[in-house]
Amino acid sequence: MEALIRGPFVDEPLDLESLAGCISGRLILPGDDEYEAARHVHQTAVDARPLAIVRAADARDVAFTVLFARDNDLDLAVRGGGHSLAGHGTVDGGIVLDLADMRGLHIDPDARLAWAQPGLTAGEFTEAAAAHGLATPFGDTGSVGIAGLTLGGGIGWLVRKYGLTIDALVGVEIVTADGRQLVANEQDHPDLFWAVRGGGGNFGVVTRFQYRLHPVGMILGGGTNISDVQADQKQAGDTAARDATIIGGAAGAGAVLGGPIGGALGFGIGLGVVIEIHTRGQAWRNHG
Repeated sequence: MEALIRGPFVDEPLDLESLAGCISGRLILPGDDEYEAARHVHQTAVDARPLAIVRAADARDVAFTVLFARDNDLDLAVRGGGHSLAGHGTVDGGIVLDLADMRGLHIDPDARLAWAQPGLTAGEFTEAAAAHGLATPFGDTGSVGIAGLTLGGGIGWLVRKYGLTIDALVGVEIVTADGRQLVANEQDHPDLFWAVRGGGGNFGVVTRFQYRLHPVGMILGGGTNISDVQADQKQAGDTAARDATIIGGAAGAGAVLGGPIGGALGFGIGLGVVIEIHTRGQAWRNHG
């Protein structure tokens, strides 16, 4: 698929009404009731005030927004889940292209492939795939958007068995800076596909991801927490780790993760872990 979209923007600089008339989604401007909530990202230290926020409904909206920003020499920030610690999901005085409303998901359990739009979270994708006994290796937090997580690599609970999130990426639909809508994979535009998998940044805006799915059932996982020892036992505690022995597991509801884990946490049953530390003839137990 390759389509070229041109917007009526070159001769009408900063004509936001023209942009609003071209898109199917919403254009949010300063002064609108939604603006204050729409401009914020998860990183509260970032307090940018964009010129406009486009809540794109589809790839055509993305293309029109990219062209509008380019033709008017405006900075463009692309927001998926909005979790960027560096604040890349917003910009002062530019255009925010917010993809949160693009949440389509198609799962083919027989082919073990999924097409997903960038507004989905890892938890939403994981829950839908788990219904088929399948998963894509996402990160460790279900509320994070799949777009930034994927294009940033994606390290999660399944990394040792199935690799990074980016390793499961089979193809993308992407809008480039000239408004073209392309499919990039190993066969079509392979250089572009290589680029979005770690070759750098600013090659385009991905509007759909195609992922490989892996068979994954119920997964139980847990962490080990060792309580602080009293001050007069601190020295013993500092050396206790080398003598630590895991002596068993017990049913419980501690700080435990259980369930179909691709990117979402907190499903299923708990798994308690009992740790016994032997040092200087004393024992401390921590029940997770």
